[in-house]
Amino acid sequence: MTTMNHTTTKVTTTSATKQPYLIIGILAILMPLAFGICYGILAAVFGYPGIGDEPGNVVLTAFNENSTIIGAAFYVIAMTELLRIVIAVGLHQMLNSDRTRYLAVFTVIGILAGLVRMLDYILWPFLVPRLVELSTDSANADVAAGLFRVLFSYLGDALGGNLGILFLFVWIWGIALAIWQHGLFPRWVAVFGFFGGLLVMINYLEFLGSTTGFIGILGTLGQVVQNVFFLTLGIFIVIKGHDLAYSVQKDS
Repeated sequence: MTTMNHTTTKVTTTSATKQPYLIIGILAILMPLAFGICYGILAAVFGYPGIGDEPGNVVLTAFNENSTIIGAAFYVIAMTELLRIVIAVGLHQMLNSDRTRYLAVFTVIGILAGLVRMLDYILWPFLVPRLVELSTDSANADVAAGLFRVLFSYLGDALGGNLGILFLFVWIWGIALAIWQHGLFPRWVAVFGFFGGLLVMINYLEFLGSTTGFIGILGTLGQVVQNVFFLTLGIFIVIKGHDLAYSVQKDS
């Protein structure tokens, strides 16, 4: 009778432990899917990200032509960056062990990546429409274009496009290294992370000059590979949720 009670308690605890990791797995799947879909929409209807190199008045005019769908797509992408924070914390819980105590540093960097990149994308649905309204008055058109260029250079290029990408590829490398050393996931999953982080790093070099042409292609490929990395990781977590929960519980 005592043995039966002990067994029941163990199963219940494992089942309860499984739930948070399933949620993290689902979020890790949703994040790259939502990002990829919205990024594709923005590329098709707005010419993003290349349009960011155009003069401010050109950007504001193009935004105004499809402001609803463009604003909504940017808002969803901003929310995916907040999901990145939750995923960073969840992966830390999964991968933290005696062999990966350094992971806490990378988790903080992952949280910073989500926050900084969110500030980049969130300016589009909230700030840019106000500048569009200002630009409809011909007397204020140049002022609106100038304000956009200044704000985009700071929030977009400096914070999100430079510092945010720096945090992003460092975090991805940290997660990939932890996966490689921990043993909770197959090492081939870590390879996706190392490769994706390496290519995403190319976008960080934007401040050295234009990332168009071949460099731009590599940067875009990096975004795709890092999305595949998180998608693969999320699917693996969902499929192996019970085993992962038991392994994490046993190590803790």
